[in-house]
Amino acid sequence: MPKNIPACPISFKKIDENVARLNCLASLFLVIAGWLYPAIWLFLIVSFFLRAYAIELSPVYRLNQIIIRVAGIKPYMIDRAPKLFAAKIGLFMTILVYAFYYLGFQIPLILTVGFLVGATFSASFLNYCLGCKFYALFASLGLIKLHTPKPVKKKRKRK
Repeated sequence: MPKNIPACPISFKKIDENVARLNCLASLFLVIAGWLYPAIWLFLIVSFFLRAYAIELSPVYRLNQIIIRVAGIKPYMIDRAPKLFAAKIGLFMTILVYAFYYLGFQIPLILTVGFLVGATFSASFLNYCLGCKFYALFASLGLIKLHTPKPVKKKRKRK
């Protein structure tokens, strides 16, 4: 991995890491439940879509915000862009799982579900977000445009 990868490329929009980790835990349970009840994959696809593109509308995100607030856990704000990128990867992987399941491709299905379980487990229990690491790598390679604010020019005082 190149040495010039920033630890966390800045997006200037923030998210509570506690809520994000709880989102991953909910995804982990949904992935496992989807193995038993495949219709849950559709809910998981919608859930990842909302978390990736309209996080404020996600019922999972809202519920986890309430849980964190009621539990009295203080917010720990982090950059939001890597988490949104990770949600997009989750969306893509869940669509693959749904397709593999209904096409009857067992080996790719097992591998994809295994990847999702591993990624959601590591993010929720180990605080290691694999999607965030990919975000940092892609950003350092210039594959993702970082949204940095334009510098504000100071107005000179008239005499």
